[in-house]
Amino acid sequence: MNTTTTLGTSPRKEFMIGSTKKCNSHRGRAKWLYFLVCIVALMPLLAGSSVLAQVLDDTQLAQADQRETITVSGRVTDSSGDPIENADVLVLRSERSRSSRPLGLYLINGLPFQHSVSDTAKTDRNGAYHVNVVPTLTGGIDLFAAADGYGIVDHLLEQNVPQTNIDLVLSDEQAVRGKLVDLSGVPVVGATVSVLLKVDANSSDTRLVWRRTLNAWHPRGLRCWETVQTDEQGRFLLRGLSSEAIRIQVESPRTASFQTESVPLPIKDPKSTTISLSPAHAIHGTVVRGDTGKPAANARVISIGGVVLDDRWQEVTTDDQGRFVVNPFVRNPAMQGFGPPVDYLYVYPPDQSEYCVAEVEVGNLQAANREVKVTLQPGILIEGFVRETDTSQGIAGARVQFCNNQKINAVSRGGAESSRIHTTISEQDGKFRLRIPRENGHLLVLGPTLDYVDQEMTYGQLNGEGQSGRHVYADAIIPIALQDTENHVTKDIELQRGVTRSAEVIDAARNPVTSFLVISSAYNPNGYEFTEPTTLYGREGRFSLQGCRPDNETFVSIYDPKTHCGLTKSILPNADGSPVQMQLQPCGSATLRLVDADEKPVSKQTIQLQYVLREPGAADEKELAIHAFDADYGASVWLEPAHNYQTDEHGTLQFENLIPGLVYRIVGHTQRPGEPHTPKTFKVSSSQHLDLGSMEWPR
Repeated sequence: MNTTTTLGTSPRKEFMIGSTKKCNSHRGRAKWLYFLVCIVALMPLLAGSSVLAQVLDDTQLAQADQRETITVSGRVTDSSGDPIENADVLVLRSERSRSSRPLGLYLINGLPFQHSVSDTAKTDRNGAYHVNVVPTLTGGIDLFAAADGYGIVDHLLEQNVPQTNIDLVLSDEQAVRGKLVDLSGVPVVGATVSVLLKVDANSSDTRLVWRRTLNAWHPRGLRCWETVQTDEQGRFLLRGLSSEAIRIQVESPRTASFQTESVPLPIKDPKSTTISLSPAHAIHGTVVRGDTGKPAANARVISIGGVVLDDRWQEVTTDDQGRFVVNPFVRNPAMQGFGPPVDYLYVYPPDQSEYCVAEVEVGNLQAANREVKVTLQPGILIEGFVRETDTSQGIAGARVQFCNNQKINAVSRGGAESSRIHTTISEQDGKFRLRIPRENGHLLVLGPTLDYVDQEMTYGQLNGEGQSGRHVYADAIIPIALQDTENHVTKDIELQRGVTRSAEVIDAARNPVTSFLVISSAYNPNGYEFTEPTTLYGREGRFSLQGCRPDNETFVSIYDPKTHCGLTKSILPNADGSPVQMQLQPCGSATLRLVDADEKPVSKQTIQLQYVLREPGAADEKELAIHAFDADYGASVWLEPAHNYQTDEHGTLQFENLIPGLVYRIVGHTQRPGEPHTPKTFKVSSSQHLDLGSMEWPR
């Protein structure tokens, strides 16, 4: 039995962060866009390109953060419980890195991920294995196992505090069979087909989707990530898969690059999917140096179809004559209406300290071949040193990123913000060199670790439009105002080292709490914004926060998901310098009823419960908006339980396990498309049940 998929006709799929329901509203579309942002941020261009120099690698950074190696062990068995000998087991570790140059295109808050794959361990005759793991502060750790005749299995370890004993069960091998043809039905011979990512569409946690974006670092020795080529009849076979849905990528000089989803079937099932591909619309180009006119060899060229929020892009490298050919993806139908109908090229010079990254728009999407000449301009050289304020010592591995005043956060415009492409990393002595366009803006600087005190500024201030919009956090924010004839700017940057504050966490019996979650406005390992989960994992009754302001109190909220106890408190050290103790208390709860203008209940209305990171006493709405999360993109930080709630037939919402003293915010959209509702904030005491009364909610 054959099924046929025609390019561009697959149904649009939308995901809600933290929900299994499809979104048909404006808010659902916004959340789906946030999912795509995560995908883009997770795709550093490691495959087929050289990795630019790192000042500090992940091992050095882990040592700087005092994270110890943990040994994970267990057994690999089949579904009957019998051990599988000689199975491959490896660990994929992904963590946001402040000291990585951008290898792709990122939003301002999307630091590049640094990835490492462990050596492959083999199971013994009893199916036993053991691998070493360095915990992560951000990203995730995936444990993979595979063996001939079985489908791959992966286990997502807990962030920062991974389990130490994990048994893995392999099921029978699944496969995807297919055939590629052009629009005339002629087989596409010699095309490459690869697994792009695994899709867990039935999961209530859509983070599982983007954590499995595995195309960029094919784990060694695992059959399911082997690239295959179509035969003389256009057929292909992808093996070693589990039953989970996957996305596959197809590339051929004859046809447009293409991605589609497929569900693997048992290896003996002969069913095949026929995929029809449209003709290629190649871009042929030459890259030259603007000051000499000579060709620029080894420049990296990235093509993106339409808008950077899309995850369909290609990368090639120029030859000795500066020439390149890139075959862009067909524009994603789900992204129609976002950005102009053009392909974007981003050309990274071989030496970014001498030339700016070039951005080029290429139209005429239907042409079979398009010609373009890209000229790399020297731009403005900004150089200086990044040093510590108190010691004047140079800081190696600091991230210096330029953000101009015109294009920041213009996500629907298409193309990339300058902050995604104009970035450099300070050298061992703290020196940095960065080429930027002749544009005014700001340098956003992050230290290599979390030891530095951050500054904050709104998007409106970065744009020169006053204090408005979401807030950006960086260890230094330096304005750049260029003179008309200025070609060289010297900027020395100072970062203030903060203090590390610790606390002891105990239960009602004054015993150390084994594991718990910590949230604080002083902890943001993800980058420039609080747009992703920023939960610190504590264990054995202790935790520490780096980069705290020496002259301010640091407030934290603790939650123990096992006992549903928590506390919000300052962790300013005791007078004798000893860590403060935090004795957890039972959580509280709250009830809210939604009614319409006639005081009738509003049922089946989805509400999002966010928590607000702000210091006690900052009660005005402006301060609330600063530390709350972006409602437009559904970005928030969540604890147990799930953050999405839906009213029952009486219009009632029940909020359980609320941390005492933590400020919560109720956010949602009315049933009128695009009409937001004014947020409602509240907090509870230990064991308190708070009746929030009724809230009018327009239908």
